[in-house]
Amino acid sequence: MSLGYLLVVISSLCLTSCIQPASCASLDAFWTDRAVQIVAQDPVTGDIIYSSCNSNKTVIFPIEKPNVLEVTLKPRNGTALAAAGWSTDDKIVASIVWQTETNALVNGYYECDNDSGKLVRAGDWDMTAEAEIQDIHNETGLSFNVLGEQEGYRAFYHNQASDVMMLCYTTSTGWVDGGTVSQDRRPGTALASAHHGSRNISVVFPRNKDDIEVSQLWKSPNEWALETFPTPLNDSYTNDTSAGYIFREGDFSPQFALPSWDVDVESIGMSIDASRDRSVFYIGADKKLYQVAENKGKWEMASNRSQEIWPVADEPSSSLAVAYESYKGSVWVYYWSNNSIVQAHMNDTGVWQTAVTLPEEPHKAETKEKTPGPVEPSGLSTGAKAGIGVGVGVGALLAGGLLVLLWMRRRKRRASASVDNADVAEVPASIVVSPVSQFPSPALNSPKKVERAETSEMNGQDQPAELEHNNVYHELPGHDGR
Repeated sequence: MSLGYLLVVISSLCLTSCIQPASCASLDAFWTDRAVQIVAQDPVTGDIIYSSCNSNKTVIFPIEKPNVLEVTLKPRNGTALAAAGWSTDDKIVASIVWQTETNALVNGYYECDNDSGKLVRAGDWDMTAEAEIQDIHNETGLSFNVLGEQEGYRAFYHNQASDVMMLCYTTSTGWVDGGTVSQDRRPGTALASAHHGSRNISVVFPRNKDDIEVSQLWKSPNEWALETFPTPLNDSYTNDTSAGYIFREGDFSPQFALPSWDVDVESIGMSIDASRDRSVFYIGADKKLYQVAENKGKWEMASNRSQEIWPVADEPSSSLAVAYESYKGSVWVYYWSNNSIVQAHMNDTGVWQTAVTLPEEPHKAETKEKTPGPVEPSGLSTGAKAGIGVGVGVGALLAGGLLVLLWMRRRKRRASASVDNADVAEVPASIVVSPVSQFPSPALNSPKKVERAETSEMNGQDQPAELEHNNVYHELPGHDGR
């Protein structure tokens, strides 16, 4: 075989295998008191891969030999991902949402095998079939929250008109249509949410080339208040307001702008702290991480951080995942930098720590945090790295092609041995519509008790009423989504 022919073949393989939409690098994360849990999608195979669920404080995310999520309802390549979960006395429980090739939205329920660090599938269910919903955007964003034993799950998505919609689950109802969160139809499918308590929920998404929109749950379970920043809306609008009747303040001069904001950003993240102040995170067109923070109902840009704290992302406007522990105010942000997943972390005193690269194996976990620096290629052609780069030069394409060929050989060998090397028992497939009768309702086994701080409103428009609460509440894991 001539060298020229080989180069053509390699280039073709690279073009077909590596250049894929940025959505192939989907990420999501959720907090537990053992360690943050992360899910991502392999952009070559479409597999959902995840961090080792037996991680202890330090997140272990295997890339060369990834943890592959067992599914029966296959995710489409490029799906958004949304995950939530909690820890019991002896294991992590994860509930993960994805979109299939037929546009259905699926919820998978998994429990951790602590010996192997693998998630064991208990079942996956077509949520939209049970809720009798067919109107789903073919590239919908996704976000997912666990609210508690009584309130259950909330899943957020886009319909074909780009309205933001909600699905609700409790053990008594199963999955049902939760109605509209916002009818303000806008470009972009990035979507995230955060909650404080069982019903105080905010959903965030792009509005236009200048602004971000937030829809916040009011005192009524079905009424959401809309707000935008930096440019505010010119009136009070809710989820009942039709798209053609929602306008921003025309004569208002914003106090700040969103740096390098891209309305088609791959994903967006949100956190909320003990005082109910929210933060929105995104990666700009300049590959830098940005934070818009709320302070007593007023939105403003947070200070930029050094590259040691917020490393530059591999791609502009790319995916990130945000996890948070609201009652302490801790935040974790994950994204691809230098061909690895990095962790940016703000501790419970409000101080951002030096970023770290997630180790692939427990023995590689660093006891001392250090700045992610240049690293040797790890050989992960499984896709978590391939397919993120677009518009690279011919030389890079050829190099990537070689990596893809090597990966294909390794993957084939691993696949042939996967049955013999399995670390966890096979769970029989059971395609049912809902885990209503089979599994416990979503709740922490031993929720932490926190004294409630003085009541403060989440935003300043028309003073939405505070939800009913007791003097002590049980906080659930923070979560966000794409």
